[in-house]
Amino acid sequence: MRKLIFSERKTKSEAARIGMLLVEVNKEAGLGAGYVSRKWGKDNVELETINRIADAIGCSPMDLLEEIEV
Repeated sequence: MRKLIFSERKTKSEAARIGMLLVEVNKEAGLGAGYVSRKWGKDNVELETINRIADAIGCSPMDLLEEIEV
């Protein structure tokens, strides 16, 4: 079985691509300090939250998700 998770690797890569620190991603997305890193690897992150993070970074929400085998 496979599922989509909020990917640490992809989020860091997308943020680094535009020179953004995670603290800046949190702030730009209107999230609390450390929120993004607490949600990595989770499959229950709300779509609205992933959209806000993607908007802050300037990428597609799908760019932040990773399919894994469970």
